[in-house]
Formats: sequence, structure tokens, C-alpha cells
Amino acid sequence: MRNITSKILVVVLFCTATFSGLYAQGIAFNHDSFSAAVKAAAQERKLVFMDCYTSWCGPCKMLARDVFTNDTVGDFFNKHFVCVKVDMEKEDGPELARRFQVRAYPTLLFINSDDMNVAYRLTGGRRGTQWLVEAGEKALDPSSNLIGLAEAYAKNKQDTVLVAKYLSCLSETSSSVLLDSVLSEYLQNATVVNKCSEATWKMLERYVKDPYSSWFEYLYSHASDFAAVVGPERVGKKLFDTYYYAVMGFIKRKRIPEKQFPRSQFDKLFALLKDYKGRDADFFRAEMTMVECVQCSDYKRMMDELDECERRGILSSAETRFYFVWLNLTYLCESDDASIISRGLKWAETIHPLMSGDQMEKAWQSMVQKLKNAKIRK
Repeated sequence: MRNITSKILVVVLFCTATFSGLYAQGIAFNHDSFSAAVKAAAQERKLVFMDCYTSWCGPCKMLARDVFTNDTVGDFFNKHFVCVKVDMEKEDGPELARRFQVRAYPTLLFINSDDMNVAYRLTGGRRGTQWLVEAGEKALDPSSNLIGLAEAYAKNKQDTVLVAKYLSCLSETSSSVLLDSVLSEYLQNATVVNKCSEATWKMLERYVKDPYSSWFEYLYSHASDFAAVVGPERVGKKLFDTYYYAVMGFIKRKRIPEKQFPRSQFDKLFALLKDYKGRDADFFRAEMTMVECVQCSDYKRMMDELDECERRGILSSAETRFYFVWLNLTYLCESDDASIISRGLKWAETIHPLMSGDQMEKAWQSMVQKLKNAKIRK
């Protein structure tokens, strides 16, 4: 009886292992090296799928545990790719990281085994599985992957539909250097038809992130032409958003050493804002002046500018008043002039009524106390 029970147990365990292998295998990373995977992929006429990971990467572990083990993902990837995992900090990992420009983890690469060109790439991990299957589908499709789109673009660099699709692929794959090159080339050689078309506007609207690039200069110099095509509201919003995030980039809590301060960008942004007449133009200029005062430790000018903002009605809304006065007073603690700090304390009283709730009140009291302590030290 005991022997029969043992045999039944063995059969149950065998079946469990067998069915687990059949139905819950996920992606089969069967190769112990990248070179072995490339060799197998060449023989099978497939792309290599490489998971570039590190031992300390949390998202890498999440992918390995929750995504790569998924049955649907496994079925698709095992059918279409030769899959390999490579620790980027061990053995061939560092060299592969340099070769394929892997700078963040996880990075997932779909590689042509013939010429080592990357067909598609993803950076970062996500939950769920559909995104990974969709990435694999794009990698397999020459009309959607990096290799096929590059070849098509080389043949027709003014096809707006193709250029837009190529740029989107470059953006999805974090190919920022190539994206810069393609968009710049397209704008430099734009035909009369494409120069200020809606298609060109959509590219600029999506990819212009700051006012320092040649793309922004193009948008800025053709703003009125684009406004005639897509409407002044849309162009105005893009200019506002671009300036807003650029100005916010200079709002630091502490003064930056001059050697580290991006002076050329600051000067360029300030020059652009002098001609800007859109939403919050005066406020943007006031914020930039405040940053300059902090950089130069010119706290008297800071208070003078604050008074001027009040006189000109720039601080008319409660939200703007609170934000701007608070920001100025945060920096003012660094001043070594007691009379200037006294002016700051008077300004602090003007925003006291705007405090709501215990936390805001405590923050205000703390700031005022810091100013008083700074004044005593002087």
C-alpha cells in the first residue's frame, strides 16, 4: 500500500511539473550568453530579445517576476524571438551596455542578429503585459520599427506622415539624439508646403520642450504663420507652457555657485521674455529678475522689484501674491542687511491672511522666525 501511495505521489508531482512547464513557462530565456543568442537567432531567422538588467534594479525584478512569466507574453516572445537576459554589470554586460548605449535599467532591446542594428527598444518597467506584446509587434513590423522607418525616411525626408511616425518611434524608444537630428533636418529643409503646415506644427507642439533649441527658434520665428493655420490660442498655449517650465527650472531653493549656473540659458530665456507679450509675461520677467537678484546676492533690488510688482498690479491675484512673496522671502534669509530683512517682514504680514489651516500657519510662523533670527544675527 505504501509503495502504491509513493508511486501515485510521484505521478502527481510529475504531472504538476509538466503542466506548470506547459502552461506557466513565460518567456524562455534559454541562452546563457548574448553571443549564443545571436547565433541561434541567425539560424532561426529571428530577432534577439535582450533583457538588460542589474541585480539591484527594482523594476527589473518586477518584470522578471510579474511580466516575463506571463503565459501570453511567453507564447508570443518564444514564437518570434530568441530571448536572453544579460546582467549589465557582469561578464560581457558592460561592453554590451556601451555597444547598445544602455544607460538606464531595465532596457529591453530587439536586435537584428545579422547586423546588430536595434529594431526597437524600451526603457523602464511597467505592470501589465499588453505594452510588451505591442512593443514586440512593432519590432517585427518594418513599417513601425527603427530599422524600417530609417530606411523609408532616407528615401523621402519631407513626407510628413512618415516623418511624424519616425519621430514618434524615436521618442518611444528614447532615441533622443537621433530624434534631434531628424527633426532638425526636416525643419532645415522644409518645403514651402510643409514649412508652416499643421503637420509641422504638430511635430513642434509635441517635441519642443524648452526655449533653447533650434526647434523653438523655428516655432518662435513662424509663430504668426502657425497661428493662421492652427489658431492663436494653440500657439499661445505652447509658448506659455514652454516659458513656464523654463522659468520654473531656474527657481531653486538655494543660490547656485556661478560656475554651475547655466548662464547662457538664463540670458537667452530672459532675452526671449523681454519680447514676450502673452499670458503671465510680466510675472515671468519678475521671477527671472528675482533669480538674478539671488545669484548676485542683491537683496535690496529683490525688495525693490517686489515693491514694483505691487505697484504694477502683477500681484493682483491671491495665488500669485502668496507664491511670489513666499518665494522671495525664502531667499531673503541669506541677506546680511537688517533693514532689508525688515522690509521682508512687512511683506510677510501681507500674506499672513492668505494662510489657511494649521500646517500653513506653522510654515508661515517658521519662515517669519527665520527672518527674525537672520535679522538678529546682523
